[in-house]
Amino acid sequence: MTSWRGFFIWVYTARAHNDGTVDRFIEDAMAFPHKQSTEDFLAFADACARHVTAGRLNAIQVPILVLAGGADRMSRPELGKGVADEIPGARFEVMEEEAHQPFQEVPDAWNARVDESWQEAERLHSGTTSSLPRHPLSF
Repeated sequence: MTSWRGFFIWVYTARAHNDGTVDRFIEDAMAFPHKQSTEDFLAFADACARHVTAGRLNAIQVPILVLAGGADRMSRPELGKGVADEIPGARFEVMEEEAHQPFQEVPDAWNARVDESWQEAERLHSGTTSSLPRHPLSF
């Protein structure tokens, strides 16, 4: 479990490491009966590295909330800001105390932000004939 803790230094906040949250995530992952092979993981990582959407972001025509963790060392907030800047009308917010996965660490706060953004999008579009997707798009 020690090697996993070292990897997750980059993913979770110190709070999650200190309060046992990371240990619980690791235990759950280790207990998962459908293990991912190293080959499958490397194929996934390679696909992520090759996937480039920067040139298409400006074509998005639905409300977008880009949430970033202020303590995220993997996807620093300025990277999320760069994505939001390329999407017309996108909203960018930083969860200052959070790292890479606030949707796991603080799901209530994450969901509240996403829900608030979705409600705002519905208010803005309530007088138009265009319909919004049923679920918000958030990165």
